[in-house]
Amino acid sequence: MRRIGVIVTLVSVLAATAAAKPPTAAERKAAKAHFDQGRAYYEAGGYDDAIREYEAAYTLMPMAELQFNIAQAYRLKNDKPQAIAAYQRYLDASPDGALADEARNHVAALKLKIQVEEAEAARKKAMDEADAARRRADEAEAARKRIEAEAARRVRTQREDEERLRRVAAEEAEAARVRKEAAEAAYQRRLEDAGGRGQALRVLGTVSITVGALTLVSMSVPFVIGDKAKSKLDEFNQSSGSGNGHWTTELDSRLQDIKTAQTAMLALGITGGSLVLTGIVLRIVGSARRSNAEERVRAGRVSLVPTLTPAGPGLVLGGRF
Repeated sequence: MRRIGVIVTLVSVLAATAAAKPPTAAERKAAKAHFDQGRAYYEAGGYDDAIREYEAAYTLMPMAELQFNIAQAYRLKNDKPQAIAAYQRYLDASPDGALADEARNHVAALKLKIQVEEAEAARKKAMDEADAARRRADEAEAARKRIEAEAARRVRTQREDEERLRRVAAEEAEAARVRKEAAEAAYQRRLEDAGGRGQALRVLGTVSITVGALTLVSMSVPFVIGDKAKSKLDEFNQSSGSGNGHWTTELDSRLQDIKTAQTAMLALGITGGSLVLTGIVLRIVGSARRSNAEERVRAGRVSLVPTLTPAGPGLVLGGRF
């Protein structure tokens, strides 16, 4: 049962105030009123109000029993430190009082409860810290798994992209090879066609030179002069076949020597020289047409080279423009 604070009697008042200045009648009356009000609050469960009234009574009449009542109110409101302090004030003032054993029991019980609560709080704190550590470990593990999964996804995506690029590059390379072969075949055809350009002129020139040479050889009188002229013309023909021949004034002199030496301007010499000269010109013109046609074909040749860059596969266009 709840212990009611000790009622102050006239005898206890006299005992408590024997060595001190006795309170006045007004003080005793006020102390009694505070005590009664505090007891009413105490019985109603208003422990804060009861403590306030008991302390007011204790200020007017400092009785040790009032500290016991204050301690009881603190204990019942579950304020253990304040209750222990109040019980201790009672024991300091009245170590052999009627309530001393009960006060000591309460102090021991409250201290034990504090120790149990502190141990429970420490255990709960340790459990909370362990739970927090486990949560952090779980979060770290989950983060690690997410990172590993993301890294694996990136590696997989990179491999897929690389495989796709290799496949596209192979397809482009094959397509480029086909296009290159087709372009090379077309180029060879154009080159062959170009090689036929001026063929009629070259054949006609060869015939003209041959007929002229035979005509000149058939000449008996101007044989020596004709032979020298023909040798010079043969050298020119050899050089003109490679495209390096140029008609010079020396050739004109040789022809002029033949004409001068043949005062009679034999018809065979004139005819033979004309034919040879015409043949040379025709071969030069025919060769020039063939060379120009082949040069145009080579100049217009285009090559496609497949490439693979960081931006993706592609083709490089090469040639002369």
